[in-house]
Amino acid sequence: MSNTELLNYRPCAPEADPEVGAGAPEPALCAVGGLIPNFDGGWCLVRPIPHECAFGFIHGAGYLCRHPEIGRIIARTQANRAGSRRIKRRTVRSRH
Repeated sequence: MSNTELLNYRPCAPEADPEVGAGAPEPALCAVGGLIPNFDGGWCLVRPIPHECAFGFIHGAGYLCRHPEIGRIIARTQANRAGSRRIKRRTVRSRH
């Protein structure tokens, strides 16, 4: 490919983003609490611990995740937590 072709090259857009956590044993269940300072990973929140996950490993009393898309997993985890809190609050309010 010539330099001009490389400059003008536009890869085909994917039809949809890959699932968050793709490559993990059960991507839909991936949950990470947050990044650990000075470490490219975070605490895995999945229970029971997914020992077969290629991106996780035991450290101390916990299980760490080093998934390449950890930022997306954390964002989804936080969004799911915020959504579940809103639902709980609504249920409590409707009972009174």
